[in-house]
Amino acid sequence: PYAIEENLFHWMLELERWAFSRRHPAGERDRLLAFARDHVRERMGEFIPVTELAAACKMSRSNFTHHFRRVTGVAPGVFIREIRLREAVRLLGHKTLSVKEVAALTGFADANHLCKCFRAHFQVSPGMYQRLHSGA
Repeated sequence: PYAIEENLFHWMLELERWAFSRRHPAGERDRLLAFARDHVRERMGEFIPVTELAAACKMSRSNFTHHFRRVTGVAPGVFIREIRLREAVRLLGHKTLSVKEVAALTGFADANHLCKCFRAHFQVSPGMYQRLHSGA
């Protein structure tokens, strides 16, 4: 009995996807994400403000933030933090590094800041993650 509604819903969903892809081509999204990822990885141990990424794109911080969010669906600061957290996970696999050392290598202000971000993202502390994955 709901077949017409279901078909109409799927049609509208496809129309929205098509409109989004026309407005934001995948190439632009991929280029922007790759640019940000490469920029952060080059200077992983340093704090990189969004204004620096904006300046590299010849935009104001506000315009860059709005553009980045519109094209990628995520704020630039969140994306930078996710890159740093992924690197922290990789480094925590090395049993020889302390949480403090991992924080310094991934550009977090200190071990407390890393712990706060790590726990919010993965629902476990870095130390516990390291203990749980030390055998892997």
